[in-house]
Amino acid sequence: MSEMDIAKADWYNALLADIKKLEYGGIVLIKHAIGKRILQDFDKFGKPEYNSKKVENIAKDLNISRRELSRCIQFAREHPEIKNGHAMTKLSWFKIANEILPEKNNNVLKARKDNYLASNKEYVKDSEIINADSLVYMKGLPEDYHLLLTDPPYKTDVDDIDSFAQEWLPLAISKLKNTARAYVFIGAYPDEMKAYLNVQLPNDFYISKILVWEYKNTLGPDTKKDYKQNWQAILHIRTGDSLDINTDILTEKFSVQSFNAPDGRLGNRLHTWQKPDDLIEMLIKHGSKEGDKVLDPFCGTGTVSLMSDKLGRNCTAIDNDNQMIKICKQRGLAIA
Repeated sequence: MSEMDIAKADWYNALLADIKKLEYGGIVLIKHAIGKRILQDFDKFGKPEYNSKKVENIAKDLNISRRELSRCIQFAREHPEIKNGHAMTKLSWFKIANEILPEKNNNVLKARKDNYLASNKEYVKDSEIINADSLVYMKGLPEDYHLLLTDPPYKTDVDDIDSFAQEWLPLAISKLKNTARAYVFIGAYPDEMKAYLNVQLPNDFYISKILVWEYKNTLGPDTKKDYKQNWQAILHIRTGDSLDINTDILTEKFSVQSFNAPDGRLGNRLHTWQKPDDLIEMLIKHGSKEGDKVLDPFCGTGTVSLMSDKLGRNCTAIDNDNQMIKICKQRGLAIA
């Protein structure tokens, strides 16, 4: 191996070592490293040394366009505060993008998920997830709950959304005190909303508002003929005797609330339909007081149970989906 090859290998290995230390999204810092290397040589040899042909050759060596290389140089110029760039020479841009970053990103995501699950376990107190059929188990519950907060299966997960809504919702509402209220997440599909709006509720309960949970941090595939759906409906159900909403913060009483959806990039997304911890926490506060009883007949990933424990509420959480039970265990919840 020639002295030039040895120098290239040293630079390359040093660069890879730096990249492995970078946080998620390190491709930005790789661009900075490229630009920084060239700027260092500008300082060492003088800008005339880097004529048009030289820049073109560097871009070719890196398997990137000359325009992209110019952007790297400009980025390094504009951000001298970044310290993680490293000197480099001939290098495959795509080797780093395809081989180094995925491994690094996977390690970062695993660490973030582990940290999230560890933080969940700090909330757990006395709650248990009841592994049972919700419709059967609810029939034996007393009628003294202060809050119903749940996220039932959507129309895509049941055979007949009309029959399903008619079967479970009146039963769950019948378990509430007359001063209670309910928040029920449903899919924002016209036929699903219609199915729930047609349900006859017992004991003077009625749907007083359709609240909106809006999220803007997930994109998904582009659409051509329709609009992107970045919201879900929450049925707010109460009686004329329901206690006041338990907050003095006026903006929390807006019918449209924006919360980021759980995000796999942050390690806090355990299931597709998982709801944000902070949204659930807010609704529990609105509909109950410390020591009150909360009912969640479709507990899913266990968020209502966890946030109830955090806030000093007593939650009856029910589910019999094996995948959901497994996630609840991961979050530190006991299964009864």
